[in-house]
Amino acid sequence: TLTDADIDHLKVAAHYHSVRTFDPKADPLGFDTFPGGCLFDPDEECFDRTPIEPPRNEIDGRSDPFTPVVDAARRSDVAVDAWLVCFHGTRLASRWPEYQVEDAFGDAHDHALCPSHSEVRQYFASLVRNLARYDLNRIDLESIGFPSVVHGHGGSFGHHKDHVIMNRADEFLVSQCFCDGCRREARNRNIVDLEAAEEVVKRLCERYLTVADETPPLAQLVAEHSLLEELFAFRAAIVSDLLEELAAVSGKTRLAYYIADGGGYTPPNLWPAGVTPDNLEASVDDVTALCYTSDLDTIDKRLTACQDSLSHPLDAGLTLDPSVIDDREQWEQLVDYVSDRIDGDIFVYNHSLLTDSQLEWVSGAESKPDT
Repeated sequence: TLTDADIDHLKVAAHYHSVRTFDPKADPLGFDTFPGGCLFDPDEECFDRTPIEPPRNEIDGRSDPFTPVVDAARRSDVAVDAWLVCFHGTRLASRWPEYQVEDAFGDAHDHALCPSHSEVRQYFASLVRNLARYDLNRIDLESIGFPSVVHGHGGSFGHHKDHVIMNRADEFLVSQCFCDGCRREARNRNIVDLEAAEEVVKRLCERYLTVADETPPLAQLVAEHSLLEELFAFRAAIVSDLLEELAAVSGKTRLAYYIADGGGYTPPNLWPAGVTPDNLEASVDDVTALCYTSDLDTIDKRLTACQDSLSHPLDAGLTLDPSVIDDREQWEQLVDYVSDRIDGDIFVYNHSLLTDSQLEWVSGAESKPDT
């Protein structure tokens, strides 16, 4: 079916967060819920350096849905990338609460793991080491930075309410982690006085999140508080170590990164999560700019920022979400525009959300996107 649609590159979820999805192509129609975790059969040998055991995620009774999809695609000469979601995932973080993100007020968050824990970094290195044994074109990394605490998936507490968290500065003040792993790494690295930084974060949260006034931009707060500058430098050092380890264990398999961390979609705006152009340049082979919009000015700014700050080949991720794309003509114009702006591939997400008619749009576009 994919080759009939002229699709020659496939991204397959290998380690994913929990999801509840409505597939318009399913028979019968309805919602499917998946708890998150590994969609491939993990090799225990690859995980002997971390106490975290990879949770398995069955689909339709299949304990390893990933492998047959990869094998079938490769038999049809369709390139395959493994999609690896990192630090956000309710099932994983709930099962290993000692590694959860813990904010300045002492609240742990059951959807997010903190990368300051060496055990957590080693877990994801183990995943990459295991996936590198497959016949893959590359491994795609999502959410490699410090997680946001307002990005839950499923979980214990039901409907989320956080109306006073109104902008990026609010979100990443309340998301700063001060767990035991952060405290241990801060002492070892001597980049920031974490206890003093925690007091600054608390004070700013109490100042700006208890009134209706808008919080100043995060960059302004960092410029006004040297401890915040040191705190974010500490975050970047942790992420750099993670990426270096992932690059080391990936072998000949390329590593790619979805540009979406820290509330930003361009490399210069990822720093609140510890992701910087420098650590991407050092350890990642390819990047994908996520352009889930039909606004050409927004797309142009994202692509230009990527090309100005990174030397990587640049792919673009588009969506056929009906709230974004009205019809086939608009879709084809968007694909043509983006294909002229990048030196990589165009990918359309997600296959499970597309109708049969939208799949026809994909195959009919003059510049064929992948899925």
